[in-house]
Amino acid sequence: MKNLLSIVALLIIFSSFACNSSTNSEVNDNTEENQIVKKEYKLDKEQSLISWVRNVDYKHISKQVFMFGAYVDVTMDNVQYETSGSLIPTEGELYTEDDIIVKGEVEIDLSLTRFYSEEEESFFVNETYPPATLKMNEFIDNEDGNFTVKAELIMEETTVSIEFPAIISQTEEEIVLSGEIKVQSSSLPILNQPDPENVNMDEIVFGMELAFIL
Repeated sequence: MKNLLSIVALLIIFSSFACNSSTNSEVNDNTEENQIVKKEYKLDKEQSLISWVRNVDYKHISKQVFMFGAYVDVTMDNVQYETSGSLIPTEGELYTEDDIIVKGEVEIDLSLTRFYSEEEESFFVNETYPPATLKMNEFIDNEDGNFTVKAELIMEETTVSIEFPAIISQTEEEIVLSGEIKVQSSSLPILNQPDPENVNMDEIVFGMELAFIL
């Protein structure tokens, strides 16, 4: 009888140990399953480009013109013009969690940028304006590769909150983002801003083709 009780007791202890081991195994498995896979994609500078176009429509614009050996004040009405160029993205990153893009940042060189025209006697130089930064804080998936990106455009001490549409293609090794940002020139630290009452329109459109690789 004593031997029978001993055998039953051993079976109960073994069964309890097996259950605990199984439970611990399930907890460990669940912990592993819940781990977030984080990745950092680096900007591919050779495959990336940012273009820009500034459209201006002034009611009036005044400037000094050198004529007959002296400077003469000249006022022009209904002045419309367009300037354009390209910017150099120098570095950047995109971050994903379980292959979902969560944030990103791109630094842009402004040293050779001219947002002004000859009618505006102003300069935009690197000594005054360091590289700008585009901080992408949220990516809203609208399906079929279409996203809405909430971001901040930072130039010197000026931060402009923006939201822009983007098309994103993604593989395991590369992410390509195409987007367009529109901002009012008056919101950026461009020298010699004109009188707002003389401006019908003054906006800059940035077109982006950015590639990021693991």
